[in-house]
Amino acid sequence: LPEENIIAEPPAPANSVTIELTDRKKQKMFTTTIENGGYKIFGRVTDKENGIVGLNGDSYISKKQFMLSWRAPQLVIEDMGSLNGTYLNDERVRGKVNVRNGVIRIGNVAGEREFEIRIRK
Repeated sequence: LPEENIIAEPPAPANSVTIELTDRKKQKMFTTTIENGGYKIFGRVTDKENGIVGLNGDSYISKKQFMLSWRAPQLVIEDMGSLNGTYLNDERVRGKVNVRNGVIRIGNVAGEREFEIRIRK
């Protein structure tokens, strides 16, 4: 076949995605992996029994603040009904929002409750 008639196969979906969260001072907090079709819930403190990944123990953060889910090739953030809200790149998260790299902020005050999210596939 002539080269212009060859159709490239799309890349296979990733089986997992690695998420790296850093704090406002660019200090790495943790790295976590989400399997395809899976999710992680982020909240005030780690609660392994309920599958919650702890952020920094700040009482301003809800027990269940937000959820990240991965359905290849898309990462989605969803606020879990938190009191102070979850923001992605200064936009309040309402419903399910597609994520690329960006800044997650909890509540309406920039500062200690700000986390940068980096996605590594």
